[in-house]
Amino acid sequence: MRVAIVHDWLVTYGGAERVLEQMLATFPDAQLFSLLYRMPPAQRGFLNGRQVRTSFLQRVPSIGRTYRRFLPLMPAAVERFDFSGFDLVLSSSSAVVRGVLTTPDQLHICYLQARNLKYAYEDRASYPGGQLRRLAEDLLLTRVRMWDSIAARRPDRTIANSRYVSAWHQHRHGVASDVIYPPVDTELFARFYSESKDSYFVTVGRLEPYKRMDLVIQAFRDIPARLVVVGEGTQSGALRALASSNVEFAGYCEPKRVAEIVSRARAFVFASREDFGIAPLEAQACGTPVLAYAGGAARETIRGLDVQEPTGVLFGQQTIESLRHAVQEFEECRTRIAPDACRRNAQVFTPDRFRRELRAYVEAELERREGGESATRVLRA
Repeated sequence: MRVAIVHDWLVTYGGAERVLEQMLATFPDAQLFSLLYRMPPAQRGFLNGRQVRTSFLQRVPSIGRTYRRFLPLMPAAVERFDFSGFDLVLSSSSAVVRGVLTTPDQLHICYLQARNLKYAYEDRASYPGGQLRRLAEDLLLTRVRMWDSIAARRPDRTIANSRYVSAWHQHRHGVASDVIYPPVDTELFARFYSESKDSYFVTVGRLEPYKRMDLVIQAFRDIPARLVVVGEGTQSGALRALASSNVEFAGYCEPKRVAEIVSRARAFVFASREDFGIAPLEAQACGTPVLAYAGGAARETIRGLDVQEPTGVLFGQQTIESLRHAVQEFEECRTRIAPDACRRNAQVFTPDRFRRELRAYVEAELERREGGESATRVLRA
């Protein structure tokens, strides 16, 4: 069986790429496709020298820094990929690659890494822009959304990375999906497990508007504790200007260094509305409690103070005051949160579990098709 795996873009090694890494491990002979491949050499190790087939966007100078501006061209780039000769196409999609074109005798399974094209639907307020820019975006994104409504129905089967994303996908497109939780490198972080904690708090993630690092940094202006920020992104400069003297920026760190920093932290702070959220589970794997915004999939991965064996504190609003209150609540109740409970909760989301569930899902679909059952998905109302 010839397998193709197609990923939106390869520009940095983040959460989506960690999932892709395990997909490649599940199907080691698969051919990899991506709209563009501009990942720094130091971050390419997970590909093991694998060749990447790219689109015409790869030829655009400096696209590694400006690829989001080319969103209107991405549907055309995706549809030009040629999957002739492949039996199985797995799309690892957070934006457009679920819209690849396949034939009826090919099985296309899409793994939704996120609310696909969420910026086009609901996250735009997090990004700066003047009235003229937003007007131009409105015109372009309307066309993108029209294409996306068609693309959502192209896969034969769809897998979501959380119940939250599955429900969002059903609401937006009327397309049912199954749930397979993403892999978390619990083994690496568990090696740094520590019950002894320092006094600092930590947050890890891309420094992009949707991550709401600004909220965390502003909240710690009036919190008498040190905050360590791990990650890089387009908002690095603005966030540094926003920070008070108790905030330290560590920049991009290798996974082992991240594990070292997180394992010794008093707590991990997470303010974004995540489609899944790998970083909070990595924190739990090394015994570190999590303070997280309760929106998105946080309730699927973090056990709040309202349940037995809690692993963190969930706050209900993306506001500075709500986060400050969560820190205060954590300080008052932190003896209820056992590091071992955090570790045991994270161990549910191992890479082995992901690979096993993904392979079983694919094999079941292939057997069903070979048995003569229709591959047409029945949409639920």
